[in-house]
Order: sequence, then C-alpha cells, then structure tokens
Amino acid sequence: MGVLEEHSVPGQAAGYFFQPERALYWLAKSPKGAMVGIEAGDDVTVLTVSGAITEQDKSSISKKTDTLGNRSKDLWNTLSIWIQAINEGEINIESTSFIVASNKIFDETYIIRKISNAENDEKAKECIDFLRTAGDNPPKTIEAYVRNVLSCKESILINLIKKTHLSDGNDKSYGNQLMDEISSLCHIPESLPCLDIVYAMLGWLHETVLTLWRNGESGWIARNAFDEQLERQKTIFRERVFRERIPDLIPITNSKREEKKDSKFVRQISLVKDNDMNLIIESIDDFIRANIERNRLSLEGFITEADFITFDDNLKARWRNIFRNMTIDIEDIDSSDPDYEKKVKRVGYKILLATLDYREQLAGRLTEQYYLTKGSYHRHAEMDKIWWHPFYDKLILKSGGENDEK
Repeated sequence: MGVLEEHSVPGQAAGYFFQPERALYWLAKSPKGAMVGIEAGDDVTVLTVSGAITEQDKSSISKKTDTLGNRSKDLWNTLSIWIQAINEGEINIESTSFIVASNKIFDETYIIRKISNAENDEKAKECIDFLRTAGDNPPKTIEAYVRNVLSCKESILINLIKKTHLSDGNDKSYGNQLMDEISSLCHIPESLPCLDIVYAMLGWLHETVLTLWRNGESGWIARNAFDEQLERQKTIFRERVFRERIPDLIPITNSKREEKKDSKFVRQISLVKDNDMNLIIESIDDFIRANIERNRLSLEGFITEADFITFDDNLKARWRNIFRNMTIDIEDIDSSDPDYEKKVKRVGYKILLATLDYREQLAGRLTEQYYLTKGSYHRHAEMDKIWWHPFYDKLILKSGGENDEK
C-alpha cells in the first residue's frame, strides 16, 4: 500500500470543501438579516430572527466508508454533539432545526433516514428503538457517543428526532446540482453565466472565512455581505458578457460585401475618396458587423433601446462638432481654383477619418471594438443623418428633400 493510500487526505479535503458549499446555500436561502457560520458551533450554523438551523455535514468520496451507517461514528457523534449542546443550554431545541447533509444517498435501512421521516412521537419512539438495537455492544470508537445518546432524557430525544432532517444526494445537497439550486435562489438571469457567478461567490466565501479564522475570529458571514458581493459579481460578469465580439468571430462573406457595395454610405465615402477599395471593404465590414452586434446585444438583453438611442445621439453630436470645426474655413477656398473640388473633397475625407477614429461609450462603458462605433456612423450615413462631403446636404440632399439632422 502506497503512502497516499494510507491517508485520507482527499476525503478530508472533500469534507472541508463541502461545508462552504452548504454555507453558501444557506446564505442564498436564508432571510435578510440572517448570519451563517462555518465551524462556529457546528459544521454550518444559521441564525435568523425566528430561530436557528444547525447542520452537520458528512461528505465522503470513499465507496468503502459507510457514511452515517447505523453503527458509524458519523451518526452517533452527530446526535451526541446536539444532545450535549441541548443539555448545556447552547441550543434551544424549540427554536432550532437540525440538518444532516451528505453527498451520499440513504434508503430506509439507515436509521438517519428513519429519523428524517419521523414526524410524530410514535415514529420518533420507533427510531429510539432502532438506535437502542444498533447501539447494543458498541465498538470502542463509538461507545462514549452511544452512551451519551441512549442515556438522554426520552422527551428530549423524541423532540430532537422530530426536528432532524436529512439532505442527501437525492436533494441536490452537493456539487453542481447544489450550485444550480443556489443560482436559482439568487435569481441570477439566464443571460449571465450562472454557475460561474456561483463559483465566484464560493471563492469569495472561502477567502472571507479563511481571513476571519487567520485573524482569530469566528467564521460568521452576514446575509447582507453576501447580497452586496452577489450584486458585485453580477455586475462584473454582466460587463464581461457585454463585450463586443472580436471581428474574427463575425466573419463577412464576399457575397455579403457585394450586397452592400451600392449602399448610400459607400457612395458617401466615394464622394470624398476616389477608388479606395480597401477603405470601402473595411467600411462595409464595419457596417455589417455593427448591425449584427447591435442586434445580438439587444436580443440577449444586455443593452436596452434607450442605451442605443443615447449611443447614437452622442455619435451624431460628435460628428456635428467635427463637421463644423473642419468646414469653418472652407468658404476661404477660391471656387475658381482648378483644385477647388479636390480641396473640398480633401476636407470631407478629413471629416471622415476624424469621425471614425473613435470608440463611443455604450451603456456607461467604453466599447472595445472600433467596428461598433464606425459601423454605427455608417448606419447614420446610410440614413442621411450624417455626411462627409462638406456640401453633401446642399448639393445632394436638397434634391430629394431637406434634412434637419445637422
């Protein structure tokens, strides 16, 4: 037998990790104002205005170990701990619920399952009989616990049994099923990566409790601290999700480009820059990607219509400032100059470049990809809301009607 096989380190570690999972569950489930403690009187303890919950956690990864078996230390030690706490006045049995949580599954042959199902005095007394039979001639490892349990006042033992409940593997008591249950209790929107957020909360709980222990304090966590951290994590992950995809994740086919080559925004570019196919293809790609991504962000609920209205209004306001600043001296260009048209177009090209070299904020945060801003500018150019040629509104728009967006 190897050194690693001789020790139960993995099993012990699994047990230690089980407690924070259970504590996180109770933080999500408990009412506001509750306090949840790890190793603060019991494995997990919940304190609320209306009472307390005390939980013993029994996790095992071994197929050989009879966790919570009828003659196991797990069972008898758990009951003994609670009885002693009741007798010493540390637990008010009338206002306390007792939970045994395990990753294992227990059928009716287990006393702990019978105890969990005992809802009245008659059933509780039957459980006491089962305990007496199981505790007959006990091994040394559980002898003291058995003696403490069976010598307990019957009325107390009956009450304890009626208030004890088992949460086993059939009840989503551990692992990803428990994480899913916590996610549901936290009302995390499906648009967010729910399990990622729950595991981030679990990491926060680990770190917080370890810090408390290292400072010599008990591992108590307030429900309001949990709520604040949960909102923080939702915000962090919402911002992670609200990121425009990189251009490579939105490929554009040549056929899609062909569909847009005669678009108004392309003709607008041609008015200020002749035969620049690279610029035209780049602009078409930006236009298509911006439309795709705007739709995705809206449909998936990350960005509201009001967010995009603000985004677009800011783009147009910025263009107006650039346009006015760059055309302020255009009247000084001599119209009889042989290069007059070329100079006017050059001003328009500068307006185009200055306008597109930008990333606008969306929903209060700076966008990461230029195509969303640039493509949105081309959307406005397509609708004649903005233009590049200094005289576009006078020479072209007026032929088809006035435009009041400038």
